[in-house]
Amino acid sequence: MAGGYKALPFFAQVEIIYDFTFSSQPRFA
Repeated sequence: MAGGYKALPFFAQVEIIYDFTFSSQPRFA
């Protein structure tokens, strides 16, 4: 998926990074 991140909108990238950040942590929400 080369260049896939650049094709995505900014908010989409943030959501992906956010999911990656909390994917290895327990979710209390």
